[in-house]
Amino acid sequence: MTGIEWEACDDPSRMVKALYPRGVSDRKWRLFLSAFWRWQAGKLTSAEELLARSVDMEYWAEVGKLPKGQRPSRSRSVVFFNKDAFESVCRTVEAPIWIGGRSDATTRQCEILRELFGNPFRRPAMDLRWFTSDVVDVARGIYADRAFERLPILADALMDAGCEDERIIGHCRGNTAHIRGCWLLDLILKKE
Repeated sequence: MTGIEWEACDDPSRMVKALYPRGVSDRKWRLFLSAFWRWQAGKLTSAEELLARSVDMEYWAEVGKLPKGQRPSRSRSVVFFNKDAFESVCRTVEAPIWIGGRSDATTRQCEILRELFGNPFRRPAMDLRWFTSDVVDVARGIYADRAFERLPILADALMDAGCEDERIIGHCRGNTAHIRGCWLLDLILKKE
């Protein structure tokens, strides 16, 4: 897969397969699952239980520890809290039916993959001089508070630090539905 193909791809299964040999962390795979299933739960009419469970999923995604009362599973059919996060991602992107239709689900899955990984085939050149204390502090606050609406402030801080990369600034100011594990925040905060 090339960078241009990645940007245009509408097949999350193909994107996941392209990422696999790149050594993606289990954290990133878990964050994908958490983000997608939270979105999917939001499409249900009685989603309270699933939305409440999504808090547990996000905790699991971020730190890799199971919530109290959960046990790890090795079953291929179990998506949440599976010992093999990559297997769970594969099962999720290959599932045939979703609430709201397959087209909506695959579109959202591709959006999440782009949010988590950026374009792994066309990484912007990062200059460590951009990672000033102001930039890191803003990024840390956005991440901790899940305040993705503050990403334009991060764009301003990066520009003040000398960043002129259109992909980076555009990502901060774009209309993307940002999530935990955002490739740019993870890069600034040195998370894998």
